[in-house]
Amino acid sequence: MKLLLFGTLLSVSSAFLIETGILSCPYLSIKVREFDYLWVYKDHCYLFSPIKFRYPLAEKYCKNMSGTLAMPKTEDENSEYIKALEEFKIKEPAWIGISDRAKEGEFVYADGSKLKINKFNTRINPLLGFLQDCVAFDPSSGLWHRYMCDSTPLTSARRPFICQF
Repeated sequence: MKLLLFGTLLSVSSAFLIETGILSCPYLSIKVREFDYLWVYKDHCYLFSPIKFRYPLAEKYCKNMSGTLAMPKTEDENSEYIKALEEFKIKEPAWIGISDRAKEGEFVYADGSKLKINKFNTRINPLLGFLQDCVAFDPSSGLWHRYMCDSTPLTSARRPFICQF
């Protein structure tokens, strides 16, 4: 099992913690919120938060925990997000660390590196595409969708998010 609900952390055996790799997650050294979830995959620890933030606030939250918004750099990682979001019952698109805020049309990961895989939904609103600079992961399809990073009077940009450590 690869998941851990923080609210039940104290009731989990140390064998479970060692077996899953949760102990290697740097996030454990920081006070955690009981409604966040951890998922360990290979050499990364992910925090899945059902709490809805705008992209800049989600980005800042992850950074304050010494992480970034999640950066799916392989097909396997992308598939793991589907499993985790399903396990944690997060059904709507969640912010990930991909944007073209620095240069329009040039999407990069939160660490500034070029995309290694492309899982973008090909249907883009041609009238709003240039305003949709931030990316959210759709758990129902595994595709990436472009959205406006901030809310406007007509839209809400608050979404769950995934941090990577």
